[in-house]
Amino acid sequence: MESIYKYICRNIQENGKLKEDFNLDRYDKNNKSGIRFALGMIDGINLYHATIETDEELKSYITEKLKEVNRENIETTEEEIENYLKISEKRMLGSIDDILRWILNNSTIDFDSIARMAICLIIETTNIEALKMAIGIIGLIDLSDRKELIDILTKIALCDEFTLYSINALTNLENANDILFMLIKKVDGWGKIHLLDAIKVKEDTIREWLIINGCKNDIHLGYTASTVANKVILSEVLSRETLSKEEFSGVSNILEGIFKDGPVTAANQNDKCIRWIKGYMNHFKKFIFDLDFYCIPILFTNYLYSNKRENDEDIKIVKDIENLMRSKEVIGTLKESIKDGKKLAKVLEVIDFNTSINLYDEIYEKYKENPFEYYNCLKYLLKNEDCKEEAIELLSNSVNLKEYYKKPKNVFGMNHKISNQITFIIQILKEYPFLGNDFIVAGLKSENMQPRNAALNTIQFWMQMTQKDFKDFPKEIYEAVVELQKDEIIKNYKIRINELLGITEDLSNYEEPITIWNEPIEEDLDLDLWDEKLEDLFEVQIKTRGTNYYNKKMVYSCNESTDKYMAFVQGSEFGKEYEVIIEKNKKGRIKSMTCNCPYGNHCKHEYATILHLRNMEK
Repeated sequence: MESIYKYICRNIQENGKLKEDFNLDRYDKNNKSGIRFALGMIDGINLYHATIETDEELKSYITEKLKEVNRENIETTEEEIENYLKISEKRMLGSIDDILRWILNNSTIDFDSIARMAICLIIETTNIEALKMAIGIIGLIDLSDRKELIDILTKIALCDEFTLYSINALTNLENANDILFMLIKKVDGWGKIHLLDAIKVKEDTIREWLIINGCKNDIHLGYTASTVANKVILSEVLSRETLSKEEFSGVSNILEGIFKDGPVTAANQNDKCIRWIKGYMNHFKKFIFDLDFYCIPILFTNYLYSNKRENDEDIKIVKDIENLMRSKEVIGTLKESIKDGKKLAKVLEVIDFNTSINLYDEIYEKYKENPFEYYNCLKYLLKNEDCKEEAIELLSNSVNLKEYYKKPKNVFGMNHKISNQITFIIQILKEYPFLGNDFIVAGLKSENMQPRNAALNTIQFWMQMTQKDFKDFPKEIYEAVVELQKDEIIKNYKIRINELLGITEDLSNYEEPITIWNEPIEEDLDLDLWDEKLEDLFEVQIKTRGTNYYNKKMVYSCNESTDKYMAFVQGSEFGKEYEVIIEKNKKGRIKSMTCNCPYGNHCKHEYATILHLRNMEK
């Protein structure tokens, strides 16, 4: 198998970042849960939320092996360590510092051979934890004149799984901060969180970049917000006379991360929070027509209410914000934003905050366009007695729920769009007994666990609300539960169903199947051959190369069958060809594209084939 380092190098794009779909799944065969963790997530969560303890067994094994290393057995020891880490499934985070201290404190070991082994591992290993150990050991070498090792560490740092370890290895370099600043612009996950902790704001360029971009990450704003606020001195930023939209957006991210959960600042820093609130609201008026910023004043108000401080200054701030958020400028922006379905969720959040705003007519008109797609409007519309029944009827008529009736599986269904929609609708209906019964039935008849669980929860809640026995529930719901009782495979669900039906069944020895959290679902691009969205799938440089391949007639064989196109594309080397498959859906539109080249999805060979097919269609 290709080494992790070589795999990383092959996936570095021309912009110096890893491809968006980059992962280490091929190197993580021990993951039996079916859950794909974000790169660096397990180490990151442990680092921020757990007490990290040394794994004495791991430390003992590694140090014993390092005692034995010499020039003759480097390769053998390397293999033994890799096999141990693979079989034991141990993680390096809690033990790496102790192992490195042990190396530094033992003058009798052959450090030169250990370093050679680490260099070999870093280039050739296919084991994630072995690579982390190797990075740590290389950090003990004087890297000041070892450009090739610095380059290797810098490339590996692009992968969030290894960023933390690479930072520590590079930290003693004279230009370490320059390297960190280069890297922080190229990673967006856990690696960015670690880089942000490590970087020093030595110049205005770094500070200005952090104001605009520092807080944004793919994990959670809360992990970066306080760090950025401290490093850029947020109070000074907010005291500026004006902020550009980019700066204001960056500041908004910082404050969202700080206030969203509560905020993370200690209670004795409340005065600092008040200064931030006042400073932000001074700038907010300039951007009052931008819906994207509306969530921040809402967070401020929630914070001030939950803080239960009743001094005159806090009360005035709250009233000013509430008045501003029901102003004609805000209402006008909300009405205009409703026309864009993608902005509906944000509009509904503002309306939920300002209950005095009445936009039922505008929301209802948008909802009618596609009720099942805009199901999130339902919670708001059900509060209006005049349109409650009609809103449910429109929703029921907009989707054929029977199409999704299937035997129950042990799949949770987190990545299944329809499953998620039905689940959220059922949760909304929880407050409205016997309204939208067909969605409760659809939840009970879903193959995914998530809707079945939501339906059972809602039934139990309705029983409490109405004080009705389950046998007196609507016939369609009762019969759906009776049917599910025969087929359900999840133990907890079976117990709850039996309680509803008054059935006694001994399930003490029942072994349910392992829950599959994310079952891969078959995506359908559903794009026409000439669709502009098809163009958006390919990067600019890939389209350039693909066009060059097409112009050179390197797509030399292309055949169409009822369900796909199959093309063969000449590679850059003679005798090397690649096979491109473009599947069609039932409508004859493009469903998916695959190529057996190393690049992965949306490569130059696929784009050349698209151009070839367009020419054929002409």
